[in-house]
Amino acid sequence: MMNDDDGPGLVAENLWVGDILNAKNLNLLNRLKITHIINATAEEKMYYPDNFIYLRIPLYDRASERATPFFDQAIDFITSAHADGGLVMIHCAEGVSRSVTLALAYRMHKDDIPLSQAFWQMKSVRPEIEPNPGFLQELRELERVKWGHVVTKEKLTQYDYGFVELDSPLLQLRYRVETYCAGGSYHVGMRQVEVQRNAVLEVARNMELSELESALPSIIFKNFHDFGGNTRRDIEGRANLACILEDVSIINVGFANVIRNVVVTIGSSEEWKEFLVDHPRAPDMIQELKSVIAPGFQYDRYETEE
Repeated sequence: MMNDDDGPGLVAENLWVGDILNAKNLNLLNRLKITHIINATAEEKMYYPDNFIYLRIPLYDRASERATPFFDQAIDFITSAHADGGLVMIHCAEGVSRSVTLALAYRMHKDDIPLSQAFWQMKSVRPEIEPNPGFLQELRELERVKWGHVVTKEKLTQYDYGFVELDSPLLQLRYRVETYCAGGSYHVGMRQVEVQRNAVLEVARNMELSELESALPSIIFKNFHDFGGNTRRDIEGRANLACILEDVSIINVGFANVIRNVVVTIGSSEEWKEFLVDHPRAPDMIQELKSVIAPGFQYDRYETEE
């Protein structure tokens, strides 16, 4: 493994990780004999489509984002490129989070090593790497898929919150709903949407009504916090929440009643009043959700004001 000054880092055999400046530098790419490029951003364009084979992984660098739906696609792309004798560079904006996450997933898969080993080896080449906390949790879940348990429990970066055991139905539901809401057919494709939907329903079917009722407020607050803007991504994230709650409602009548009741009454809670202080658009967002879950109820946007 090696690093060339401000250039990309060679983090595995024939695999480089870099930033957007590297991705724009045609002379550098040619000197390194790059043949394939993974653009791990939703915002940057493919700069040389006539010179390289590209794959876009449309990730945003925020903790609410989910990279897991793209792991297989990235791994297959790298594996296929190498099989054809190619050299791959993965880049994002800074080369510290999104691109690093995909490279770590590839190394964990190919070399059959835990996250911690892949991380520290990569950090020795590219010291600035710092996947956001959400991505690190996803990589820990990849360990669980591979080995049946999480291996890397220590904190890896300044902002990493370490291993969080998803040992209760409540936490599992929250995590899987968040993953579903961060996806959507436009973002991850219909196949991954169905995988994520089934993951939510699998947990929900094994929950008691009281557990579902307890989990829902925090799920709604987290969704409105993560997708509280007016961008296409935000609108889709909120629409995804309404969609998955509808799907959970179909499981049985009790679930439908619980979900409808929480959505209708959440605006009268003390937590909601506190939430409004930092999220002034929340009344509009809950009205959006009510129009799908409980269309017969109308929300007074001023009902929680003193």
